[in-house]
Amino acid sequence: KILDFQVGRVHLMENTKDAIIREIREELGIEVDRDNLKLVQIAENFFDYLDNGKVKNVHELSYIYNIVLDDSYDITKKELFTELEKPYVTFVWKTKEEVLKEEFKLVPNIVKNVIGKKELHYDIIDDRKYI
Repeated sequence: KILDFQVGRVHLMENTKDAIIREIREELGIEVDRDNLKLVQIAENFFDYLDNGKVKNVHELSYIYNIVLDDSYDITKKELFTELEKPYVTFVWKTKEEVLKEEFKLVPNIVKNVIGKKELHYDIIDDRKYI
């Protein structure tokens, strides 16, 4: 199963492992053992977008973890939920099999490359349009 926390951020002086444990606890009420987290992807993502006619440039570092949850947590049975800060953004849980289907759009799409992989990957993604 895949967890994607679009609004999750690392706090100042907090490492990424502690951040994902905190986010899962805050968002799902699930306690994750540090030993069940494995860093599988670091993606350096450059992108831009228009905001009121002005180009906004973004440089984002994504740390993607494989998380093993106890079988008692079946998160794919949960209902849709919306982002608190952006109620027009809706999230839904998907199984690994659903995510790996070619027609399934995942952002960033690079995550599909590391599902089920054991070794660490590092990628640079340049999706800038207004250079």
